Amino acid sequence: MKLLKECYAPVATLIRTLTLWSGAFVFVLNLAGCLQPYQRLPQTHAPQPDSLHVAVVADTVAPAELPVEIPSKPDTLLPEALPSEDKIVAQFKDNRVSVLIKVNSAEGRNAALGDRILYDPATWSTISPTLTRTDSGDFVEVPFALLNYEYKRKALLQVFPANVENEEGWMHVVHYKGETLWAIAETYTGDGRNYTAVEKENNLAPHTPLSRGQRLRIPTSLLAKSLRNTSFPEFVALPQDTAAVPVRSTRSAERPVSRDPALKFRKIGGEWFGVYKLQRGEALYSAVVVRFTGRVDADEVNQIARQLMRLNGIRDETAIPAGTAIRIPLRLVDEALLADGEEEPGPHLQRRPGKLHVILDAGHGGNDPGTMMRGWREADLAFDLMRRLQRELEPAGVVVHPLVGSRANAATSNGGSDKRHNYVLVTPPYFIEDSRVALNLRINLIDAIYERLLRSGVPKANILLISIHLDHLHPAVNGAMVYYPGARERIESYGAWWDGVYDKYAESRNRTISYAARDNHEAEAASEDFARSLIASFRRARLPVHTYEPIRQYVYRGGRKWTPGIIRYSRVPTSVLLEAANLANSGDLMNMRSHQFRQRFVAAVAQAIVKGK
Repeated sequence: MKLLKECYAPVATLIRTLTLWSGAFVFVLNLAGCLQPYQRLPQTHAPQPDSLHVAVVADTVAPAELPVEIPSKPDTLLPEALPSEDKIVAQFKDNRVSVLIKVNSAEGRNAALGDRILYDPATWSTISPTLTRTDSGDFVEVPFALLNYEYKRKALLQVFPANVENEEGWMHVVHYKGETLWAIAETYTGDGRNYTAVEKENNLAPHTPLSRGQRLRIPTSLLAKSLRNTSFPEFVALPQDTAAVPVRSTRSAERPVSRDPALKFRKIGGEWFGVYKLQRGEALYSAVVVRFTGRVDADEVNQIARQLMRLNGIRDETAIPAGTAIRIPLRLVDEALLADGEEEPGPHLQRRPGKLHVILDAGHGGNDPGTMMRGWREADLAFDLMRRLQRELEPAGVVVHPLVGSRANAATSNGGSDKRHNYVLVTPPYFIEDSRVALNLRINLIDAIYERLLRSGVPKANILLISIHLDHLHPAVNGAMVYYPGARERIESYGAWWDGVYDKYAESRNRTISYAARDNHEAEAASEDFARSLIASFRRARLPVHTYEPIRQYVYRGGRKWTPGIIRYSRVPTSVLLEAANLANSGDLMNMRSHQFRQRFVAAVAQAIVKGK
């Protein structure tokens, strides 16, 4: 042992000496590197779904005599082989979206750049963006929260490629390990504390861990203003809309008149209120908010209920005595209940001899599942209802024109065991990847079919459009609802020519849809008549129907009203959107899970269609 120690001592001394000299050598090299001119940043690979970090590789083009320094902040690096035309590079780091934006030579890091990329350009003065130079150009890192809609959307779709944006908000698909509800709420709503609202919206138990592939719905009502897309054809603000609640400017001048005799109007303190006396067994949510304000979205029903409780001095909504007079500000009353300013009804269409043609649509599809509840997808149920309805109608001599199919071949769109529609049946078929593109293609396909039928001699009164959906509303709301387009809601023309993506499809190429005032009034009357026929058929079949207002011209949601684009931009005189059920209502969900119920439902729809033949 003593001999071993004596042999080891000189070796240990030699190792320590070499270590000290090597450290000094590395220090000198690093110092030399600091004195060298600017070097290119090392290139990186894009982050993989299972990693929160960016893998860094050495730049093989750097001078051989200098070591390549690995930066300590990988989130400031760019993915490898960034195309020169890319304007934005987004990465996922530390549960946040990191964004680099390419600087145009004309704007530099000046306020002009802020005007282009920020939701509020005035916030440019509050940040000091650091310039990152690469072979692909100059980039600046900008906080995600400050970006405008266009750049937020680009960043989200880069970082979360499976995400889907639709008329109801965003469907976030968990893509990385370690994602948290707090971070997701912060990204989409601007405040991580909204994670409880996201939990509630998705029926999650508190502090439920997330798993890759899990889908989370973030509704428009929760989105940060800078992430709300107001360009959706479904989100079309009508002329009388305001930022908060749609109000007609003439309301306060004269005494309002209610179509519902149970609602009386009184002027209190210079302001008009609707007053309703609560009946025994009625709830504030359904008997007052849903019935008299027209709101059915869960968040808005709850929000308005809280406002009414404060206004009426109600502490416990579950213990309101029967006979209590509930005051509702006129600005919150559904315009459909007001009898003032009504226009003369348009001319009514009469069906002519000959075959009946029905253009059938099932909402969502492809990458867009629509509403989801306990494993049931709106897209799947809507497609099932569409196929069942097609099989009911064709033996009765009705010609059906489906807008969507499970396969690219239109001839097999109604085939066998396919449970999901993936394509809009334009030419060539479009896989439903982007819900906005899919909607615009549907609108143009409807117009192409309608135009072709008119040229072949089919009377316009013999052509119908039905788009089938299922809703996600307040749980107290149940039953079917039907939406139809009002004459005042159509603009003079519509065209999906602003984006080159539509040039590929024959039905969209150079197509502009124009509307005449007389046709709009005719369409409103015909569509409302058919909507009433549908509701009457449901009632005869003893199927659930929305209690208070099953026939509507517009949707109240997100503090505004809008008409679904697929019927608003349709030239087909008889056009309706059918909300078959509210999947957030336990009874409706149980019904829709039954194929026997779905068959009864489409049989009632078919009866309403063929009875006018």
